[in-house]
Amino acid sequence: MISPLFVIDQTDNRNAFLATFLSQEGYNVCFCYSDSSNSPLPFNKPYALVLSPAKTVTESIASSVPPNSYIFGGACTSEALEIMEKKEILHVNFLEDEHFTMLNAIPTAEGALMIVMQNTVSTIKDMEVLLLGYGRVAKSVNHIFTALGAKVTILARNIKDIASASIFAHAAYNFEYLHKNTITADVIINTVPQKILTRTELIRLNPEIFILDLASKPGGVDFEVAKELGLKTEHALSLPGKVAPKAAGEYMKRTILRTLALIERNEMNE
Repeated sequence: MISPLFVIDQTDNRNAFLATFLSQEGYNVCFCYSDSSNSPLPFNKPYALVLSPAKTVTESIASSVPPNSYIFGGACTSEALEIMEKKEILHVNFLEDEHFTMLNAIPTAEGALMIVMQNTVSTIKDMEVLLLGYGRVAKSVNHIFTALGAKVTILARNIKDIASASIFAHAAYNFEYLHKNTITADVIINTVPQKILTRTELIRLNPEIFILDLASKPGGVDFEVAKELGLKTEHALSLPGKVAPKAAGEYMKRTILRTLALIERNEMNE
């Protein structure tokens, strides 16, 4: 199997566990700080740079990596993509790996539960939760909150998603629900990475509501307007690395080794 030197970014908690797991399996590992001007590392030979799934591969990062290397991380800028193509660097976005994102949704949902419990004064049982979106994270969130007795109402766009959500949640509607109904929820949890809760929606909410945004930046909430209205909000990013770094590191290891094995099989078949 392909066995490169793994250069692991230390700016994320889960990466420390990832390094341990890779070392235990016999791989060579060293560390860098991707936020440093001298990072990743001034090696001339190809290696596998591993960043956080939430870390964007920038032009400076791509420029510092030798040709024919691998970069595992988050999305990349157009400038970084151009550099990687010229240097024949393989970029793997963790968040585009179906298996990884499904597993990663578990600690994200558990982290959401923790944050909601810390920011509300009622039990999860009988709590009214309005969940925006019905992707992998939202499904995990619904599973956990429903299991604890919360009344979860899901808003989705796709007709099939609405039908599916109505089976597993308290209720499910399309996003017109935000404009046509009085919102009585105790908590809103957003998983959609685009502006959903703007001034129009926020001014109609109960001032005691708690809004948790799990979507990647810039999120789905107009936080400036929410602050102006005195609404309690939190934008929770990279939850797996904060609440379950060991499990998250294991998910990263599986993705990396599975990807390298697939690359090797493809090369052998050429």
